[in-house]
Amino acid sequence: MKIELRVAALLAIHAAVAAQAQSGEWISIGKKTFFGYRDIYGKQIPAQEVDIKFPSKAPVTFSSDVPAIEWGGWKIQLNEFGNLGRAFRGAGGWDEFRTLYETAQQRIASGKTNVWKVRAAIFRRTEVEYLRADGVMEIQAGYINNPEVLFCLETFARYEALVEAFTQGAVDVQIDATLEEEPIYGRYSATDTWTYDPWTAGHEFFTNRFNRGDYDAILYFFHPGATRSYSFGGTGGRTNNATQSYVILSNGREGGLRIGHTEAMLHEWFHQIEDTYRIWGYGDWEYAWPPNLHAAEVNGYSVDEVGYTGWFSWLRDLMFHSVRPGMWERLSNRVSPDWEQAFLQTHRGDGRLFDWKDVSDDPWAKLPYLRPEDIAARIGAESVAFQGDGPLLLVKPTGGKYRTPILTAPSATDHSLNNHLNFRTEAMARIGYGDRDLLFVRFDVADFVLSNLVPGTPCVLGYIEVDGRFMVVADARLNNDAACEVNLLSFSNGPARISTSGTDEPLVGQSPAVSFRSDTSDVRYVVTSWEGDAVRINAAGQIGETSNEAATRLLRVTAVQQDGTRSERPFVVRWRREVVSTLRAQDTARVSSSTHRLELVLESPAAAKAVELSASAPTGFSIQGLPPQVSLSAGEKRVIPFTLEASADATFGQFEIALDIRVAGSAAPVDTQRLSLFRQGPGLLTEETFESGVGTWGEPRADRNGWEVSTVSGGVNGNCLRILDTGGSLWGRVNFFGKRSESGALAPDNMGYDAADYPILDFYLKTTAHHNVGLAVTLSNGKRYVVMLAGPYHEQWGESVELPRASFIPDGQWHRVVYDLGAALAAAAGPGPHVVVDIGFGDTRQFSSNQWHGDFRSEHFVDEVRIASSPNASSFAPQVETDPDTEIKGGANPTSTDLRERARAAANLKAESSPEEITAVRALLADTSPLVRLNAVRAFTRVKLPEVVPDLVRRMVADAEPRIGMWAARALAYQDTEEAWAALAEMPRTRRYGDLPAAEAALQLGTRKDPKYLKDLIVMFACSSALGRRAGAQGIGQIPGEAAQGALMTFIHDVDPFNRWEVTRLADVAFDPAARQVEFGSVNDESNRVRAVSYAKLTRSADPVLRSRGYIGLKEDDPDIRRIILEELASQPSPQHAPQVSPLLTDPDPDVRAAAVQALLTIDPAAVAAAAQAWERENYRQVLIPLLSAGKAGKLRLPAGFLDRLASHRDAEVRKLVSEIRR
Repeated sequence: MKIELRVAALLAIHAAVAAQAQSGEWISIGKKTFFGYRDIYGKQIPAQEVDIKFPSKAPVTFSSDVPAIEWGGWKIQLNEFGNLGRAFRGAGGWDEFRTLYETAQQRIASGKTNVWKVRAAIFRRTEVEYLRADGVMEIQAGYINNPEVLFCLETFARYEALVEAFTQGAVDVQIDATLEEEPIYGRYSATDTWTYDPWTAGHEFFTNRFNRGDYDAILYFFHPGATRSYSFGGTGGRTNNATQSYVILSNGREGGLRIGHTEAMLHEWFHQIEDTYRIWGYGDWEYAWPPNLHAAEVNGYSVDEVGYTGWFSWLRDLMFHSVRPGMWERLSNRVSPDWEQAFLQTHRGDGRLFDWKDVSDDPWAKLPYLRPEDIAARIGAESVAFQGDGPLLLVKPTGGKYRTPILTAPSATDHSLNNHLNFRTEAMARIGYGDRDLLFVRFDVADFVLSNLVPGTPCVLGYIEVDGRFMVVADARLNNDAACEVNLLSFSNGPARISTSGTDEPLVGQSPAVSFRSDTSDVRYVVTSWEGDAVRINAAGQIGETSNEAATRLLRVTAVQQDGTRSERPFVVRWRREVVSTLRAQDTARVSSSTHRLELVLESPAAAKAVELSASAPTGFSIQGLPPQVSLSAGEKRVIPFTLEASADATFGQFEIALDIRVAGSAAPVDTQRLSLFRQGPGLLTEETFESGVGTWGEPRADRNGWEVSTVSGGVNGNCLRILDTGGSLWGRVNFFGKRSESGALAPDNMGYDAADYPILDFYLKTTAHHNVGLAVTLSNGKRYVVMLAGPYHEQWGESVELPRASFIPDGQWHRVVYDLGAALAAAAGPGPHVVVDIGFGDTRQFSSNQWHGDFRSEHFVDEVRIASSPNASSFAPQVETDPDTEIKGGANPTSTDLRERARAAANLKAESSPEEITAVRALLADTSPLVRLNAVRAFTRVKLPEVVPDLVRRMVADAEPRIGMWAARALAYQDTEEAWAALAEMPRTRRYGDLPAAEAALQLGTRKDPKYLKDLIVMFACSSALGRRAGAQGIGQIPGEAAQGALMTFIHDVDPFNRWEVTRLADVAFDPAARQVEFGSVNDESNRVRAVSYAKLTRSADPVLRSRGYIGLKEDDPDIRRIILEELASQPSPQHAPQVSPLLTDPDPDVRAAAVQALLTIDPAAVAAAAQAWERENYRQVLIPLLSAGKAGKLRLPAGFLDRLASHRDAEVRKLVSEIRR
């Protein structure tokens, strides 16, 4: 039954993959061949050819006809404010990608590229033990079937194509992929999460499968089953210097044409690149880091830009503009950098200016990075601070005189050239000082801006990173006080560069006045609208039009030479108000009480202003707390709170208030702000009966994840709502309250409500689900609260507050739920108002990395839903007076018809349990449910009962679930009877249902340390699985004596290098045959990891000749071999090692030097002190931390000059230790 259910759970994935393969929405840009290799057992894995498939068109809205500047084959968007947006080619998105890919393939074919070798793997089988909070263990398994294997390979192929396209062919990805049949194992418990993380995968699988220098990267897939997976993908650590990442297979996360797995793989791989460029000397100082992968939003990016889905446009720009062409040529994990040069590469500047064309190939190496004090010194300020708010960044100088406007606070409504940069709508910030301008340029448009700022004149000062926001800084004499950033540049689409100057941002009602100049003489200028209509312009450069509203106009100017040659460029005029204002509700546009909170935001971008305010409201409403006059300084932004009072006779429904903003002395307002509000009547807020459909419960949600709603008969009063989850990991929600947009996000006109005015949630619910089901409540301040209805509370990747549980029993019967949300929020969050903007029904976790859909789908039925000020007087089903919360507290009954209760009875069995309880659980060893049998077997790892041994033997030998057989072996060892040990000794010869039970039996036999079991353990060499053979070796390795060592040597030439590593680790070189085999391995093994542990083992020999052969490994070319030997020497210190270790204090590799320091500090601290000359100039933190820690502990005297130098080291922990030593 269990196997059948697992297969059924996979059918949804198989069907989805097959549908994609047949869909005309996909196109193939080529083919890629995987596999075609022999595995370690000599089995030929057939080659498999796959299409490199991409969507023919992304499911996003994008028009390539947007206003844009054509430059170098690209189009640079001009946004609604006339500022520079994103760049794209062709029609954008996958159309652009195909062009980039074709160009990249031409470069790769020429050989002018950097080969990036990737070791990829697909782990087909996953078996994870999950120990629930109630003590019950369950097995969460996954299996990647052939259609999923194909899907994984297609994802690898897409990843390869994207890297090559997005690096413009600078990287040639070469993937060696394998299909791994042996299971990966794991364990976690309660509210923890689990993943097959890169460190574990590296240690258990990859570390001995290749050597340093073979691969740059590791990528792998595994199936998470129904686990609470830690992440959709992950990156961390290195194996043999290859960076490593994974992506889980999850049928709820692919998104079809959104190719979510491919995006995740590209994302994780770029994390690897971040680690690689750090090693190669980029960043590693505050203000010097290139933009990090998780800084997309603060750099102004959002999902689904320029025709790409998800974050592909951000990933593209990181590979285009953050990792520059010269970086791609150098980066590698198969070779090491020049470590000394790498450390010094990121550097401060001396004020010199650079020409962008001279540094643009590798600017973060060739340019200096800047700090706030550098900026202050440049512009003559006392100091400079940065104030950030999401994509907004304000450069705030203190002191100094500036020619251009200086704002005092970040502003989402400012789009002019000043000291403020909105990364979402602007390309640069500007501070004009003296006759020069300091510009902070968004990194992704630096090529265009800096090539057209002051062509031919060095103007680049350096670069700076502020909390993830990355900018190139330029300093130039521009003689142009343009307020519209495009007008600052000199360019055109023809032979003549065209520059503009003048008043390009007049006040509303005034006319702009601009002039043009060109690097070509004798030209006349023609101005047209963007669409090509003529625009009148007089001799003074005044454009014959104005605007009575704040507006942006995009125009073209054409320079016509005498021979008719034409050059054209856009320029921008923008009308602004003297004072910018925004009127808004503080919490919601729904007015439900006598006092409602509003606020007015005033900004004076350019000059100090006295502002007069007057408001009007309909009869029954009044404005209170609004000052009649406000004085604003230049660049100031001020938020003014006030209230709207509603009298008893105020009308219900939609109404509007108006607010006039007038500059003192002006006859007419500079602006009139209007705000639409809705007055809600008392009593009932919303009601859903489901008699005419699913209502708002069917609205799309970004967190719905495939949950379905429909109306069915059988409610408490007519029809009801049927909610069907997705099974598997169960995550998802449907809409209880809140208006949604088509994207699933809350709609802009969604109106929240004050929970104090409508505190009661009143509805009827029927379900049998014992897992997490509840209400996720989000307030207008973004805080999230959870009301559990059934099952235990869990959270992942979010912050929520659990409110008191609702009284409800998930017994498959209708129950009325009446919940006072207003009181619960007041108790948990303090005084209000608490404005609810969203309520979701379902799994309450804010997020789940694993969105796998399975076959075990739960039904929930809901009816007669009301949000009101008081409970409904009518009732169709009873409320639960006392909720036993059995589903979380756990009922335990070994004779129950509910398998969950039987499993809990087994899980709760203790040594002090009664004989009757023990007997009842013993009977469960033959239960029909694998879940119950597993927990029954585990019970006898805690309870001794000699008569249970025959039952446990049957489970170990004959249970079709290998995990149950494994636990039965543990239970037999715990029983510790002769009969039990005899059965364990026989198990290596049985292995009816796989090697897992026999492997556990071998490990348990080893704990006896009895040579009589050698004849049984050596049989494990015939196991088909590496796990079984390894367990046999580990069992033998625990037994002392030459006979055991002789038996162990049977395993030392295992085909699996991880097993050879394990055998070598267990070998005793005092035994001559073992020493000979280890010495042979140190020279001849294909795995450098095995060779390293072999060398290290030889250094422990009492024979000086053997020891000397071990020390030879310290001269191996592979720094990992040297490092591993040093780590082994440190684990068993001996003074005789010191002379061999000391020379490695000057090893070229800092990781080896660090290992040498740590080894010598353990072996002979005096040797470290004696070699001070070797480490006094050390820079790398991994070497410095153990030295400084030893100095702090008084084990090592550190020279004063050494500490002086490190007091300003780039690493905070190094500086902290120096400070502590000097106290």
